[in-house]
Formats: sequence, structure tokens, C-alpha cells
Amino acid sequence: MKGSEGKHIGTVERVVAGQPSPNKLVQTIALQMPDVTQSNQDELLDSVKTLRDDIKPLVAGTGLRAETAGQVAQSYDQREASGNADAVVALGIVRRTGPINARRACRSSGGPPRRR
Repeated sequence: MKGSEGKHIGTVERVVAGQPSPNKLVQTIALQMPDVTQSNQDELLDSVKTLRDDIKPLVAGTGLRAETAGQVAQSYDQREASGNADAVVALGIVRRTGPINARRACRSSGGPPRRR
């Protein structure tokens, strides 16, 4: 896909502009991409980030919004969300594991020193 900046996203096979809404406030543009397969999944999902990054400056300061939808965009969002969830779970495990191991260490060594 080539925009006003002359950029190209290789996974976009075809661009088709839809009819504007009757009030001229909304217009869709369909991007045809290959079906997602195991072998091209990463490339397609990475192209969503590229597309989103490339369209932001095209609408900046215009009062327009550009958003993405569809199977590839949803898969990208799920991948990003699951990466964040893994980080949160890992943090939870690190925080919880520390005190548990400390208690086990105290028990196996006869416990903490007792005050006299």
C-alpha cells in the first residue's frame, strides 16, 4: 500500500475505498491481505503496527480519526494483550515466590532465631 508519504506495506495486496456515509462523516477503506497462516502470521501482524503507525500522521491535526478492524488487526491486538498479561502474571509469580521460598528456608533450617 502506498500512502501520501510513498510508503509501502508489502502484505497489502489491494486497497479499495468504500462509499462515504450519507452525512460524509465516515468512509471505509478495505485492505486486502493474504489469509493468515502459520508461516505468514508474524509478518501480517507486524504489518498492522506499521499501518497504524503510518496512518496516524496522515490524519493528525485534521479532526479525523483513522482506526483499524478485521481479522488481522484483532489477532494483532490479542497478541499484544497476551504479551502484557504474561508480564503481569510473571510479576505476580515473582512477588509471590519470594516470600514462600523464604518461609520454606526458615522452616527447613529450624526456623528464624527466637528472641530470648
